[in-house]
Amino acid sequence: MTLFDDTNIHKILSSMYLFEKFDKDLIKSIINDIDITKTLILLYTKNHSTPLDKVEKWYKTKYTFERITNELIEETNHSSYEGMYQPKKNNLFPKDFTIHPKSQESGVKRLS
Repeated sequence: MTLFDDTNIHKILSSMYLFEKFDKDLIKSIINDIDITKTLILLYTKNHSTPLDKVEKWYKTKYTFERITNELIEETNHSSYEGMYQPKKNNLFPKDFTIHPKSQESGVKRLS
C-alpha cells in the first residue's frame, strides 16, 4: 500500500513506474488498455451514507466493498480519450537556476 503525502506526491502519476522520455506510442497503448473492470477504486471519507459491513483485521477500521456497477462500466466503455493531448511547450519556465550574489547597489530600498 502506498500513501500519497507531501514526501512522495510525485509518485501519484507514475506509481511504481517512472518514464524518463516521451513515447507517444507507449502512452497510446497504455490509454487503450485502460479498462474500469481492471481497476480498484478506493474512496476515503469521514461522511458517508453507505453502511459499513466489514471490519479491518488489525486496526478494526470499518469499511465496505462494492462491485463496480454495470451502468458505470458501460458508461466508461463508451468514453473517448481522443481529446487527450500533450500541452504546448511553456517557454516561461526558467532555464538558469544559478543563485547570484546580492549586489551592494541594487537600488532597492529595504524595509526595516
